[in-house]
Amino acid sequence: MNQGLALSCPDAVCGQKGLKNKIVSLTISSDSVYNNLPANTSINNYFQVNLSNKFRTLDAFVSIVNANGHQLQFEQFVITTKPSNNKGHVFKLEVQFDDGTVLTASTKRIFWQ
Repeated sequence: MNQGLALSCPDAVCGQKGLKNKIVSLTISSDSVYNNLPANTSINNYFQVNLSNKFRTLDAFVSIVNANGHQLQFEQFVITTKPSNNKGHVFKLEVQFDDGTVLTASTKRIFWQ
């Protein structure tokens, strides 16, 4: 059997040419009111991304991901401002790509004390 190269990138570093489809938007929302922002609206201003030990806004993160052709490793999304109520929040992350694909993920309900 010939050597299989399906998982290798012989001509370039994997991902070097960038994303197949660029990110159009990345949005985080909550199912509850978050510091006077209505439920199910963007609360991106309350989050940052730890990218290579440097905190970035979500918009900056999207720009970096779209512009860089190599793989990026991000450590975490962090909340910069605690919610003013203790109703609990289910956060939803939605990523829209320029080909129309939309990916979503939700957390379990999170409560602050």
